[in-house]
Amino acid sequence: MRPDTGFVATGRSAGEAADLAREAAIRFKRHGFDKASGAWWAVDGELFHRITVAPGRGRQVGLALGVGAAGLAALLVAGKMLGGKRR
Repeated sequence: MRPDTGFVATGRSAGEAADLAREAAIRFKRHGFDKASGAWWAVDGELFHRITVAPGRGRQVGLALGVGAAGLAALLVAGKMLGGKRR
């Protein structure tokens, strides 16, 4: 079975995100904190949940996509300008 992922908190301070992760874990009867990985865990029947707090990669991905789109647009504009001069 492939793990399911999701964002618990975005656009929050590290402390707020850590509080949300802890609150999500303690909703389950069996839960705890793993110091080695820095993640909260919870068990629900046969399902094991790992709740982590990590820096937002969404901003980095969004920035990379934005730069890529701007580069593509620049190439298209340059191509049209060069193509128009040749005709």
